[in-house]
Amino acid sequence: MVCVSEIPGKPKQERQDGYEVNRLLKKRLYKYHLFSLRLVKSFLKIVFSHPRSEYVHVHDPPVLLLGYLLARLWNARLVYDSHEWWEALFQEEKERLTNSANINPRQRIKKLKQLSRMHRFESWVLQHCDAVIAVNDSIGQRMQKQAHRPIKHYATIRNFATYQEVQRNRRLHEHFNLANQTKVILYQGQIAEKRGIGKAVEAMKHLSDMDVVLVLIGPVLPSDEAFLHDLLTRIETSDLLRDKVLYKGFVSPTELLKWTASADLGLQPIINTSMNHYLCLPNKIFEYIQAGIPIAASAFPELKHIIENYNIGLVFDPENPVQIAEKIRQFYNSPELQQMYIKNLDRAKKELCWDIEQQRLLDLYTAIQ
Repeated sequence: MVCVSEIPGKPKQERQDGYEVNRLLKKRLYKYHLFSLRLVKSFLKIVFSHPRSEYVHVHDPPVLLLGYLLARLWNARLVYDSHEWWEALFQEEKERLTNSANINPRQRIKKLKQLSRMHRFESWVLQHCDAVIAVNDSIGQRMQKQAHRPIKHYATIRNFATYQEVQRNRRLHEHFNLANQTKVILYQGQIAEKRGIGKAVEAMKHLSDMDVVLVLIGPVLPSDEAFLHDLLTRIETSDLLRDKVLYKGFVSPTELLKWTASADLGLQPIINTSMNHYLCLPNKIFEYIQAGIPIAASAFPELKHIIENYNIGLVFDPENPVQIAEKIRQFYNSPELQQMYIKNLDRAKKELCWDIEQQRLLDLYTAIQ
C-alpha cells in the first residue's frame, strides 16, 4: 500500500492490519492539480521501488492520474474509489476562484484551467477504469450520470467502522471533572466551520436550563485554526457558553471509541455548503453506532436514511440553532425514547459494520479478475 504523502507523527514505513504502508513524499499532491512534479516523483518512486501489481486501487482525483499511469504501465486493473462527490467539490472551488477578489487574475485563470482539466479527466476515467466505488448510493448515482455511459463495474461501499464491543464509561466526565448527572453531547471529527460546529455551539445557549454540555473532539487543519481560535474565544467570553462547551482536541483513532462511548448523544451538524456535504455519509456516524450512542444529525438524505431506517436518533435543520436545541431537549426529556434508540443501536452496529460491508469489495474484485 502506497501513501503519496507523509503524515505528521507517522513513520515512512509501517505495517497496518497485515499490510505494508509506504509514505513517499513530505508534501501532499496538490488537491486540484491533475499533473505536477510531485506526481512525477511519486510515479518514479513507485516504479523503481515497488513490485508490479495486478490491481491499482486509487482514492480520489489528486492521485487518479498517478494510478492510471501505473495501471497502464503494469497492465493492471484500475479501481477508482471516490470518498466524496468531486464534481460538487470542483464546482464549489470554481465558484470560490471566480468570486474571490484576493486572487491575481492570471492566477485565477491558471487555477480554473487546472480545475477543469482534473474534472474532465475524472469524468473520462469513470468510463475507462475497470471498477468504480462510491461511498454511498446518492453520490454513486450522480457519478454514474457523470460518466455519460454505463460504468463497467460499480459498487457502493460505505466506510463502516469495524464491529466492536465498546463498554460504556465515564471518561469524559472524569477528564472534565463533570458531575455524575451531567449529560454529554459529543461532536467528534475535524473542527471546521463547514462542519456546522458554530451552529451547534449556538444551540447550547438555548439549553442553559439543562445540565448538559457539548464536547468537541477532533483535529484542526491549519486553514481552520482561525475559526477554532474565534470559536473558543466566543465560548470563553460568553456566560451562556463558558461551562456548556468543552474542547478536548485530537484523540488517537485507536483510543477514540473509548471516549465516544462516554457520551450520551453523538452530534453531526454538517451544513449544506455544497451538494457534496448535502449527500455525505461521514465516518463519525458509524463510530457513534459502534460506540452505542444515539445520534442527532442534519436532515440530509443519506444521514436521514440511516437514522430513520434504524430508528437510532433525531434529525434537524443544521442552520437553525433553536431547532437543534429543541431536538436535544426532546431526546433528554424522554427516557423511553433514549432506551428505544439504544436498543435499536444493537441491531444497527451488527449490520452497519465493515465485517459485513467488506464482502462488497471482495465481490467487486472477483468480478474484475
